Amino acid sequence: MAKFLHMDTLEDWCIQFLVESINLACLSNLWLLSQDTASDIMQDTCLSVMRRIFDDFVSTDLFASLSAEALLQLIDNDDLRVSKEEAVLQAVLSWVTRDQEETSKGEQKPRVDNLHQLLPAIRWTEIPDESRKKLCGNPFIKANPKCLAFLETVNAWIDKHTEFGDEACPFTPYPRSKGEELCLVVGPRKTLDEPLWTIEAYNPVSGQSQVVGSMKHRFDSAIVEQSGSLYVIGGWDEHSRCRSVEVFNPMTATFASAAPMNFERSCHGAAAVGHNKIVVCGGENEVGPVRSCELLNTRLGTWTPIPDMRRGVQRHCVTALADGRVFVIGGSTETMDHAADVVYCNLAVKTDLGSMNSNDFWMEAAPLNVARHSHAAAVVSDRIVVVGGFDLVSGYTNTVEMLTPPSRPGDLGQWTKLSRFSPGQNAPSLTVCSSHPIAFGEGGKAFVLGPRQAAKLSVCSQIKAERQQKPDLETWQWTELPRLSFVSCVQAVAAIPRAFICDKDGAEHVEKKK
Repeated sequence: MAKFLHMDTLEDWCIQFLVESINLACLSNLWLLSQDTASDIMQDTCLSVMRRIFDDFVSTDLFASLSAEALLQLIDNDDLRVSKEEAVLQAVLSWVTRDQEETSKGEQKPRVDNLHQLLPAIRWTEIPDESRKKLCGNPFIKANPKCLAFLETVNAWIDKHTEFGDEACPFTPYPRSKGEELCLVVGPRKTLDEPLWTIEAYNPVSGQSQVVGSMKHRFDSAIVEQSGSLYVIGGWDEHSRCRSVEVFNPMTATFASAAPMNFERSCHGAAAVGHNKIVVCGGENEVGPVRSCELLNTRLGTWTPIPDMRRGVQRHCVTALADGRVFVIGGSTETMDHAADVVYCNLAVKTDLGSMNSNDFWMEAAPLNVARHSHAAAVVSDRIVVVGGFDLVSGYTNTVEMLTPPSRPGDLGQWTKLSRFSPGQNAPSLTVCSSHPIAFGEGGKAFVLGPRQAAKLSVCSQIKAERQQKPDLETWQWTELPRLSFVSCVQAVAAIPRAFICDKDGAEHVEKKK
């Protein structure tokens, strides 16, 4: 109505309101509205949401109804959040299979005619060789000479890419994960008793920072990133433990309430599992360390109990691998202030979790080299890196170690010592940003774990090296980065693609640290 009456200010206000409230439930209606009103802002926001929840979005009717132009805009982007690149390829082929249904609705030409324009948007170096070469037998590919010729060029480039220049690559020759990421850091600016915590977007490459939001302090909570949003779970709300969950959307800089946990808890651990679940393990209640665990389905908004751990634990770390295994590492138990225990379960197993007992569900892994609590952990190339915390000997510790997870039944995995921090430094928070561990310590100090300076490689050489081996973390060293500009006592950190973080006018910025 505002557009029809040429009320531009009201129209802008309406669009801004709709953009800030967008989610999967209303995405279809807002996408149709963006097409009807030719609103670039609304359309771009819808596409950003689609990229952020891509694994869920591809199963919707809206995805199946996208035009070829919109689908290309969606997938030809570094910020597409996808579990694996094969999912993008399968989504494109699934979209093409809807051809008969959509052409009967009046589409101008068969969808397969657009396939040769969509295939270059796939990051082909991330597709397994066997799957890529079998694709030439796909009926859609075989029936389209342009597609067949393109795939033959792709296979030739990947098989013999050292003979080609970088400019000869027929597709984007690097993974989507190399799109720029920022660290979202949560905590008070000066002291822990401040009523509000700041949410700071920090660029570890440039040292630039921006305040993107604030929240009421929530001591001993678990803060987890899932699908581009931060979930603030449990902890102390004012003067009591709580089970509430708040969700921060960095794209709109707004909070919303989510389904509360089944139990109140603090000092618990949590991790994102897959693309729509969060697992919460252990913690503390009025009695002491607790054993209970529960699983949040972020899409459905439901919490499901999973088998209790064998003993209660608090101030521990919880991490999840891509294969669905969840590891609970260290912490304080009913009998030990500093534990080295490591247990894990597999949430990818297709079974009724309620029917399993704790001994069958939870398995033991190799214990830490250094027993500790209040430490930090993150997954780096299917391995788990643990930093800092408090140990039995020196109080806080600057030791760092890495778990190579169990590879078969009965295997415990293996812990390996990595490079320490500088003496006197502790790192209570850790994330992985652009494939590198970034740790945050006291006073807003930041550190990156990475290889020693090496000669610059061509894109081709980088692809070959990355495809052949995992990074050699044992040889990597810690390097200090520019300090945070706003947060001084880091409570949580997560890596988020830059495209998912708002940049509002009037926001506090620090352009460069010295």
